[in-house]
Amino acid sequence: MIFLKKCVLIVICIVSWGYIAHAQFDVPWFEARSEKNINQDSGMQSDCDFVGNGVNNKTGYVEKELESKPFFVYTNPQVRKYMKNKYLVEGMANLYQVNNNIFLQIRFKINSANAKKNYGDLEKASKIKVTLSDRSTLYIENLDRERGKTNKKEGFTIYNGTYALNKDKVKEMKKHGIDNIAVLWEEGYEEYQIINTDLVKNQLSCL
Repeated sequence: MIFLKKCVLIVICIVSWGYIAHAQFDVPWFEARSEKNINQDSGMQSDCDFVGNGVNNKTGYVEKELESKPFFVYTNPQVRKYMKNKYLVEGMANLYQVNNNIFLQIRFKINSANAKKNYGDLEKASKIKVTLSDRSTLYIENLDRERGKTNKKEGFTIYNGTYALNKDKVKEMKKHGIDNIAVLWEEGYEEYQIINTDLVKNQLSCL
């Protein structure tokens, strides 16, 4: 609990200065049925590309941010026939470190104009169940409420979740890849099979 409170204070401080998470908008979203994007075998080296590494002059914190990488794709079987050449949900992820505090950032792109109605918000303290490659599980919590931003012209909505990783979670995630995650949305619960299973493990080794 002490760790989480400390992290929240740091996040609030950084947000107030507008410095949390560089806006990685030019991310390579998945192309449906593309082998290049579905079969991720990026390896340690390409998972460890930094987009920020140094002291934030306004906060005085040492910040490191790794590039966001493809993490998972998902389409509910009930809506697959309506999606044409798109996945319903596409996930990107990266690690972000402020001093000794490490955060997992997940960007959810939902290819639906009705995402806010069907999914709702990512609530503050909403949990993700993480299943590791050894079948053990751990839970991480979203640090702040995220309402999502909809691009009506293109028909998608982006949600950004930020999840604090304490020392025990970091220890386990350094040893094991991630098989799947189960996300608790405001309107329900959904599981996503991870395709880049070693992404978080590799990025932890880079920090």
